[in-house]
Amino acid sequence: MIINLPDDKIVYKQSANTERFFAEMVKKPFYEHPQTEAWQREVLQSYINRDFQTIRDIVGGGQADFNTLFNGLTPKERVLVYCYYNMQQHVVSQEYIFQKHKDIFDKYIFDPNTKLLFIDFGCGPLTSGIALALHYAKSPENSGQKINFNYIGMDKAESMLDKAREFSLYSGLFHSNTTFNFFNTYARYSPNINEVLCECIDNYISDKTLIVLNFSYLFASPSLNVDKLIRFINNLLNKYLYNEVCLIFQNPQAISLNSNWHLFKNEVLELTTKINGSRSDTFKYFDIYSNRLRETKLFYDILFR
Repeated sequence: MIINLPDDKIVYKQSANTERFFAEMVKKPFYEHPQTEAWQREVLQSYINRDFQTIRDIVGGGQADFNTLFNGLTPKERVLVYCYYNMQQHVVSQEYIFQKHKDIFDKYIFDPNTKLLFIDFGCGPLTSGIALALHYAKSPENSGQKINFNYIGMDKAESMLDKAREFSLYSGLFHSNTTFNFFNTYARYSPNINEVLCECIDNYISDKTLIVLNFSYLFASPSLNVDKLIRFINNLLNKYLYNEVCLIFQNPQAISLNSNWHLFKNEVLELTTKINGSRSDTFKYFDIYSNRLRETKLFYDILFR
C-alpha cells in the first residue's frame, strides 16, 4: 500500500503476508543458522559492530559471484545474507511498481482470458515472482485470491536458483497451478541456454499469452553482456510476433549503473514506454526487521509491444 504523508514523502507499507514470508523464510533461518567460525566472524560480528561494509562485500551489492566462497562462507550462506540484507528492498520495489501503475497491470492480471508468462532475467531467489504473488494476493480487486501464472527464472548462480526453488514451495503463497522453471545461464553449464529457454517458452504460449520480460537490477550487473541480451530479446520478439509483450525494468538511480539500459532501450525498438520514459522515484518503506523507515531510490520503466 502506498501512503502519501503530509510532507510529500511516499511510504510503501508491506502486507501482513509479506511480513510473514520474511519472518518465516528469511529472518528465522538467518537467526537460527549454525554459528560456524566463518558465520560468526563475517556475519554476526559485522552486524554487532555495524560493519556494513563487510556485509556489502559478502553480497557485492546484490551482484556478487554467488558461485564462490567468501572468507569461509559458502555460496549458500552468502545467498542467505543477501536475502536478509537486500531482498526485502527488491521485493518492495517490485510491488511499488505494480501498485503505482495498477492502471497498466491490473487489466491483464484480472482478465480471465489472459495467460501470464513471467520471464525473470537474473531472478535471484525468486524475488520478483514472490513480489508478484504477494502483491496481487492482497489486492482488493482479487479478493485475496492467488493469481495463476507461469514463471521462468534465469540466474548464473546455482545457489540462488536453489533458494528460488525453496521459496517456490512456500505454503500458501502461489496458486496451485503456477508452474516454475529455473535455468542456470552460466555458459559453462548451459551452452545452449537460448534454445532450451525458447523450448520452455513454447510450452506456455498461446494467442492469449502476455509475455512479461522482467529485469530487476540485472542492468546493474558488471558481468552483463548487453549485446548478447539485445540479440536474444530481439529474436524472442520476432519468434513470438503475435503475442503482446510487457517489459518491466528497475535499477538503482546511479547514472553509472544505467548506461547499459539506455543502450538496450535504443536497440530494442519494438518496445515503447508506457510511462513517458524511464523515471526516477524515491520512496520509503517500513523495514520488517527494525520497523524503521528505509529509503529507496528507484529508476524504472515499463515498455509494451
